Amino acid sequence: MESAALVSDAERAIASGDLRRAVELLTGAAAARPEDPSLWLKVASLHRATGSPQAALDALHRGLALTPLDFTMLLMKASLLQKLEHPDAGQAWGHALAQKPGGPLPPQIDAVIAEGERHRAAWVDAREKKLKAATAPAEEMAADDERKRIERFRNNVI
Repeated sequence: MESAALVSDAERAIASGDLRRAVELLTGAAAARPEDPSLWLKVASLHRATGSPQAALDALHRGLALTPLDFTMLLMKASLLQKLEHPDAGQAWGHALAQKPGGPLPPQIDAVIAEGERHRAAWVDAREKKLKAATAPAEEMAADDERKRIERFRNNVI
């Protein structure tokens, strides 16, 4: 079946509430047109809606391989990693937020961005505490000039 027909059938499946069938159809469409990142985003969205976060991430990775700076895909990836309590979630939020377009965004995106900013800030704080704990013994034994270099390094890393 042609990709456009698969997409049309998937849209009808979505309208009728058959999300699992829509996932199958859109996955087929994406396989037929693997260079189309919008199809991979749709597949990821449906996997997320059907409670399959890992499958959603897999589809996002396919889309991000084509458009690595896509804000929407990066937001969804960060959100999924957070939901999965993945240790890279904070960093993923940072990557997504760095691609935030200028100008007004839809209100539902504003809420996601606010959540991402909170999560990223907590991740940065935790990372800073780990770094301070790891460098504390060296700082205690360091001479004054060495302590200044350590502090400069820490400020540049974080």
